[in-house]
Amino acid sequence: MMASLGHGRISGILFALVAVFTYGAQTTQAKIVYEAGGNAMTLVFWRYFIAAIVIAGILKLSRQPFRPMTEITLPVIYLSVVFSGTMILYLKSVESITVSLAVLLLYLFPVFVMLICLVTGRMQASVINIGTFFVAFIGIGLLLGGNELGGGRPGIFLAILAACGAAYTFVKGSDIAPRISPLVLAFWVNMVGVVLVIPLVFDQYSMPIGIIPLLCLFGATLSYIIAILAHFATLSRLSAARTAFIFNLEPVVSLLLAALVLSESLAPMQWVGVVLILMLLPLFNALYRPTDRSTGP
Repeated sequence: MMASLGHGRISGILFALVAVFTYGAQTTQAKIVYEAGGNAMTLVFWRYFIAAIVIAGILKLSRQPFRPMTEITLPVIYLSVVFSGTMILYLKSVESITVSLAVLLLYLFPVFVMLICLVTGRMQASVINIGTFFVAFIGIGLLLGGNELGGGRPGIFLAILAACGAAYTFVKGSDIAPRISPLVLAFWVNMVGVVLVIPLVFDQYSMPIGIIPLLCLFGATLSYIIAILAHFATLSRLSAARTAFIFNLEPVVSLLLAALVLSESLAPMQWVGVVLILMLLPLFNALYRPTDRSTGP
């Protein structure tokens, strides 16, 4: 039993790292797409559309059912709406606030997950469990400290709402994911995403110009497909709190890839944030203990 638990935790952490790195890789590729005339809504549309087709093809070839079990059909639909809606809320928020502020507010979601897990008895109330989440958020604040943080109330509200949505998908996802194939769950998330984004992209559709930007659009879509499958594979193996904490690494990956690929420079304070989060990840994973009510290790 303990051996299988340890194996599940290790594989879950590995899937989480794959998800974090592939989600982070999207950001760098997206910047190249935007600089060549593309926009966020167009990228999201193609991401959802191609992902739904690719995953449907895999399900068909592997002869897996498209429909989830009857008892979790509605929860899967609710999760799909919130998951896709969270991304749309985030993108709408950057219309009135800076991207850095939007990212900072979005990454309140691990703290929200922690609070939900405390209230629902999924997580032990200890200094280590609680403190590491808040210190990690400070680390993300340092990461973004070199950039302008500003904007209006509507954008701030939408970004916080997106953080609430993300927290819901982690907590509810950890309940649903162990009972459904990651392929089936990802298929429904992306099908719902297509339906939600079509009305929004209709008058904003703009493809990037040039071979490299188009390849980056394809690369960002491929990264997303890998990321979402790894994301749900993680939630089927780890608790919501552990998964959410590991996802604090995503802004670090995005920032380091931008520095490497786009030659963007990092201020000393941003490096402090990078080091802080990298130090906290192994510490948290070694010391964190979920309660018996948690759905994963």
